[in-house]
Amino acid sequence: DDVDCLIDYLEGNITAEEAALSITQVLLDEVNPPTQLYRFMGLLCEALVESKHDREKLLELLAAIKRIPPEEINWPALPGLLPLWSDLYRLHTRGPNGWELRRRYEEIGTVEATLYVRGLGGVTENWVYELLNLASLRRPGLDVVIGEIHSWLTVAGTKLVKDLDPDEVRNWPRPVLGGQPGQRLSVEATMAQHWEAWRRSLLQISEERDFLTDEARRLARECHAMMQRPIQAQ
Repeated sequence: DDVDCLIDYLEGNITAEEAALSITQVLLDEVNPPTQLYRFMGLLCEALVESKHDREKLLELLAAIKRIPPEEINWPALPGLLPLWSDLYRLHTRGPNGWELRRRYEEIGTVEATLYVRGLGGVTENWVYELLNLASLRRPGLDVVIGEIHSWLTVAGTKLVKDLDPDEVRNWPRPVLGGQPGQRLSVEATMAQHWEAWRRSLLQISEERDFLTDEARRLARECHAMMQRPIQAQ
């Protein structure tokens, strides 16, 4: 079955292309291919985070599946990967911020950024924009969010700056200065201005000793340093 093919591939018995062809054929032969596809994509999502040793091979397998021509299933779109990833890993925690949880989300950020850099799974720059904006809003769980942002910028910082459309006008919520905790307003600005606002916010966060752990403040400083200033930022 598809799991046996995956194991054969990870053990080096078959190539990524052979595994992709075998797995997709097995899924097409199922009574309900879409359901089985989602099950398999869920397995891949978990393996990408939990099995760091196999991560590169799993990414190569996804790339090989993406190269298969569309049939009953549109393989180039890697259907199921994006919604399953969102369900598993994009519901950010609220409450206590354990070291173990932060480390887990750092791994999640690393995988997301790698998928973005390689053009796999429909991951876009908007994913890290959401994280950056969460940080600026000082949401609960900020220790975890900072770790994930740091992983994103480490892997994809250069591409993020390159792909940024500085003149694009968008709305993002911002905290109200002097307002009640959690109070926010929607700010319309260019993406260069939003990027610079997020960058300044990380620097401010890194200086708030009573707000974050020493480790999270260090990561926030490094994030600020990795976010190059967009040319048209004001």
